[in-house]
Amino acid sequence: AFRVAGFTICHSNANKKGCSKACSQVIEIVGTNCGPKGQYSFIDREGGKRIMSDPKVVDFLLKITPDACKAEVMTKVFEKEPPPDFESEDYANDRFFRTFTSFGFLGVLLCIGKLLRVKVSAFRLINMPVCLISGMLGLILKESVGLVSPNTCEWMKHFFMAGWGDVSYMCYVVIFGTMFIGAEVPSVKEIWLTGAPQMAFGMACQHGVWITALTTTQLLIGAGFKIPGYFGAAVPLGFVGSHGAATQFEATFTEMSWDNGFNLVLMNATFGLMGGLLAGTVVVNIILKLGLIKPTALAGNFEVEDEAGTAEGAADDGWIEVGLIPKEQQQPIGYRTTAAESMESVVLHLGIIGVMLMIGYSAKQVLTAIENTSSFLQNIGLLSAIPFFTCCMLTGLALNTILIKLNLAFIVDKETIDTLGTVCLEVLISAAIPTTDMSGGLDAVTPFFACCCSVFIFMLVMLFVVAPLMFPNYPYQRGLFEFGQSTASTPMGFMLIKMADANCPAIVFKSIGCYVLMDGPNYGIWMAVVSVTFPSASAGTKLLLYSGTYWTFWLILYFFVIRPAFGCPAVTGSSETPKEDSFAPMASGAGTTMSERRISEHNLSRNVGKTGSTRQRSSASQAIEMSRRSVF
Repeated sequence: AFRVAGFTICHSNANKKGCSKACSQVIEIVGTNCGPKGQYSFIDREGGKRIMSDPKVVDFLLKITPDACKAEVMTKVFEKEPPPDFESEDYANDRFFRTFTSFGFLGVLLCIGKLLRVKVSAFRLINMPVCLISGMLGLILKESVGLVSPNTCEWMKHFFMAGWGDVSYMCYVVIFGTMFIGAEVPSVKEIWLTGAPQMAFGMACQHGVWITALTTTQLLIGAGFKIPGYFGAAVPLGFVGSHGAATQFEATFTEMSWDNGFNLVLMNATFGLMGGLLAGTVVVNIILKLGLIKPTALAGNFEVEDEAGTAEGAADDGWIEVGLIPKEQQQPIGYRTTAAESMESVVLHLGIIGVMLMIGYSAKQVLTAIENTSSFLQNIGLLSAIPFFTCCMLTGLALNTILIKLNLAFIVDKETIDTLGTVCLEVLISAAIPTTDMSGGLDAVTPFFACCCSVFIFMLVMLFVVAPLMFPNYPYQRGLFEFGQSTASTPMGFMLIKMADANCPAIVFKSIGCYVLMDGPNYGIWMAVVSVTFPSASAGTKLLLYSGTYWTFWLILYFFVIRPAFGCPAVTGSSETPKEDSFAPMASGAGTTMSERRISEHNLSRNVGKTGSTRQRSSASQAIEMSRRSVF
């Protein structure tokens, strides 16, 4: 129990101290650390000190404080106005409309972001995407309002950002789940040959991040900083695992009484998200200025079929300069696979994504149920540690295989699927950044920045020095993906590729697709190892040893198995006459590389200009587009 504003509040578990559970009862006892397992650290308010050191204490305190005393507690203890009760009748109208206002506010930020990119040449000069501009704008607005009026900021988050955190994670899962839907699945041998170079570089980066962060931690401890040996593990958990890793390891942090672990991983995920994109934007511009990535020309020299007889050069290039495509050069983002009178094609694709999510969720629950049947499996913790997005990714691949076996693969349009994945990518960035909690609850700011900066330096070395030595071709496109994935998340890697090379060859995306397919189960196993190792003694040393072993294993595998196969066409692809490379996540949406067979099927013509791939259909193909698919 502890005394606040002249009365005593009892925690529900404080009866062991002889305290009554009735919160209204005044008892002259003042205690500390009443939260479960020290989760909340209460400080006696002598000398004007606040009574809490954890931001969650405010919410916890209000839950156990009598209603009549909440205002007094907030004003006298926390020196702020009592927060509004958003569930009261006063906010009934806001609650009804908050779904619309939250969606509308996200749309407003995106439109303002696009307007800023059109009007401010500096954003175009550094190739900053609109989703990043709108996300940063939302974060600045939220934090600015919070400085002026915390209650107004809470109202803003409650009614204008409702569900943004859930939407961000859902988009993250959908991006993985749709990677292989609509793809032509290669053989196991081709998956290995195509994805092995990317896998080797990815493992060198990911486990190199663990080694760098944990080694930096040991150096900081040697320099006199009072931090645990596993402090640096929060960096790769946040950078590579993103915000989902914090939720996954929250119970583990509580078990090991590392109170700041949860907030630390969240801060690392946020720092990685913003730092990865901002640093990635700078890196992309450096690469382009140095000419390390040449604008990739698409195969074939096709002319655009202009039915109106207007020369393409007549289009206003001014619109292209600001990122808007004139009507004469606009391109389709997908094709119908159903007759309009039966079902809208996009709705069918959304339904397929919904089926994938439900099966992925069921698979996750089945794995957890299997683990709960055995104490041995529970002690290992492997099955329950497999991330949800991994289940969905494998489910999407299985669903795609079933459609191919049933000869129904034609009902899925890869361009539509990839466009939906790109939409999720941009929504994820736009919504995740403004919802970031900047408080973080960090007690060791210097070690935090030291570990983060050391990881960024390591990734820059991997990108500019190691990538050209390890990859058979397109080293900077491939390296940029891993730079984004290892400092922010997998979707960020795709974003950096699109920023650097709008017409990135399909073999790059295909190799990444094969790599992600192999890395999904591998990452789940590694997370299980981390989860089991964390609560043990000398966890930092053990994780450093495990990462070093794994890093060495893939280095040996690269030199003796992977590199000798670089001459194989499955590894390098063909830049002159590309084959069907549909097993390439997000490679066909938003105007990127499109296979020759796909062009031939739809009677398309292609032209390569400033905006990338421009695709147009002839009038004949438009007339007969759905005649052979009307059965659906």
